[in-house]
Parts: sequence; C-alpha cells; structure tokens
Amino acid sequence: MTLPAAIRDPIDALMRDIAQLRGEVAWLRRANEALWAENAALGAENAELRRRLDLDSSTSSKPPSSDGLKKKPRIPGSLRGRKGRHARASGRARSGGAA
Repeated sequence: MTLPAAIRDPIDALMRDIAQLRGEVAWLRRANEALWAENAALGAENAELRRRLDLDSSTSSKPPSSDGLKKKPRIPGSLRGRKGRHARASGRARSGGAA
C-alpha cells in the first residue's frame, strides 16, 4: 500500500529529523563521557595540589627554610600561668584602683 504524497512527505521529513537527532544524541553522549573523565582527572589533580599546598616543615620532611614567608598560626594565650612579682602587682592595681 502506497501512501499519498501529502502524508508520505511529512513522514519522510520526520524520519530524517529523527535520524539526525539520534546522531547528535550519540555525539553528545560521547562528549559527556569525555567531560566526566576530564572532570575526574582535574578533581584528582586539584586534591593533590591542595595536599601539597598544606605541606610545610612540620608536616613533611622539608627543611624550615622552605616554608617561605607565610607565618604559622599563633596559639592564643600562654601555656604558663602568670607568676612572680608582676602578676601580684598587676592584680592589686586593678582591684585597688576602684575605691
């Protein structure tokens, strides 16, 4: 059975469009897989570079001179308590000055 041209021509055009779209979908899937692989590789590289950036002489076998100019974070407060003459004098000055 042969279809009339008024029906056959639009169907043929749609079939060509479907074939073209299938080719584009296949290409996009391959491109997507390549981008996922590239993203994974860049993520691994980023993690390695961050790990290296965190290394200094206290966390590796590098000498202290290789730490550069960045300062180590200061631990707030002293581990020693205040002792001696200055500690007692400063305590008296604070409590005795508000009379």
